[in-house]
Order: sequence, then C-alpha cells, then structure tokens
Amino acid sequence: MEIVANTRRNRSSRRLSRAGTLVVITAALTLSLAAPVAAHDPIFLTDEQATPDTGPYLPDGAISWAIYGTFPADGETRGFEFDLRDGDDLYASLLIPNLEPEISLPDAELPYVELTLPNGEVRTLEAEIREVFDEQFSQTSYVTLVELKEPAVAGRHTVVVQSRGPARFVVAVGEREVFFTPAERTVDRPSDFFGIAGPLNAWYQTPPTAEAADAPNDEVVDDVEIDVQALETELEALAQEGADEEQAAGEADGAPEGGSGLTWVLPVAIVVVAGAGVGMWLARRRASAA
Repeated sequence: MEIVANTRRNRSSRRLSRAGTLVVITAALTLSLAAPVAAHDPIFLTDEQATPDTGPYLPDGAISWAIYGTFPADGETRGFEFDLRDGDDLYASLLIPNLEPEISLPDAELPYVELTLPNGEVRTLEAEIREVFDEQFSQTSYVTLVELKEPAVAGRHTVVVQSRGPARFVVAVGEREVFFTPAERTVDRPSDFFGIAGPLNAWYQTPPTAEAADAPNDEVVDDVEIDVQALETELEALAQEGADEEQAAGEADGAPEGGSGLTWVLPVAIVVVAGAGVGMWLARRRASAA
C-alpha cells in the first residue's frame, strides 16, 4: 500500500485554446455566483446511510467523487461502495474542513475509514498527516488526514467511515474528473453546478453539534466569492500553454491549429470556475475579529 501525502494534479497539462479561454472567462463571470466545487463530484450522506449497502453506490470508482458527511456523536458509521476495473488505480483520501471544532481534535478523536477490497483485504485510513489545502479561487480550506493510492483489485469496494466524536468529514475516491455520473442510492443529489451551492454551504457552515454551533468563534464563514482576477490570470497562462501545445501537435501531424479546443473547453471551464482542486471539496472561510 502506497500512502501519498501530495497528489496535486498538474493544471498545466490541461489544454485550452485561445478561443477556449474567452469561453472560460465568460463562463467565470457568468457563473461567479455559483458555489465552488472541488474537482470531485459531490455526494452528501444522510444519517440513515450507516452501512455500505444503504449508502451511495458509485459504479465507477476511478471517477473523482467526494462523499460528504457529518457525525454528531461518537460510535456512528456512514457507508458507501464503489466498483473498480482491471487497470484502474485505487485512490482514496480522508479530509476535514479547516475549521473548528475539527482542527482542534487530536488524531484519536477524528473519523477514520475502513476500506474493504474485493478480495477481502482491509485498508484502514487513519489520520497521519495534517496537510492544509487552500483552494485559491473559492478561498476555501481543508485538511487532508491521509491518502491512499495503489493498483486496484477489480470488483466491489466497500467503505465504512467510523466516528470517534462529533466531526464533519469528506472521503474522496478516484481521480478522473467527470461530473454528474449516474449513481445509485443518493439522496437529493444536485443535478447541476447551481444546485450544489445549498448543500455544500450547509455542510461547510454547520458545526457537527449544537454545542459547537452556539460556542463563541472568531471564524465567520460566508458564502463563496470566486476570485475572478486570479482565475483569469491562471486561465491566460493555461491558454498560452494550450495554444503552444496545439501548434506543436498540429505541426507534427498536419492537423489545423486549435482544431480540438472547443469540443471540450466548456466542461473544463465549469470545472475551473467551480474551483477545481482536491477535493475537496464548499463555502468561503474568512477570519474576522470577534
């Protein structure tokens, strides 16, 4: 089992044509009121989804999914399951919001994951790192506790998240960015990016217990505001790299320059506007004086 502490995707590998850049920036300005989304397709667990067979079923675990949940107390579980195929990689990580009360909890009081492989082997994912991930476009923040990546065993994988006390958590699986793939046993799943704002903000802004919600806190969690200037700067750099790569490819195979850009640039635009990252997966966090 290979535990990896850093699996940031290389954005520079994405190809955007110059024409695609205009589409992306226009989409950014148009969609800037939408909630940010990490590069994982979000699904929200209910309190009743305590076991893998009652939780969501993800037919393709190589796709990036983010499973959000909240534990109000110790001794609870949440579950889901997913399939992988020969040649896939098994990727899973466990995160918490970079907020109170989770960030003050010792490792022994944080949730952990029991992942059962098709051959019966069990991988236990417990907190072993505290890697803060700040998503620059949406200005959200998370803490990665553990990451796992290894060649997959083909078949059904079952996941049980165990609580040790009140806490919010995210379990991310898969690395291929595809959104709104059909899944089973999901509850009130958003069907588009605009529908994600409500549940994401509710999860991020709501402490896991009523006591935590009533406690004094210097942190004020606001609705998301996308940093359009930073987004445009990033997109301009990506566009130039994409144009250079397309020109080189065209010269190599005789294809017209920029011929492949517009067929896929809008989905990429939406992902970027949504705040692609680990993901991660939410709402803007701002520190202010009490």
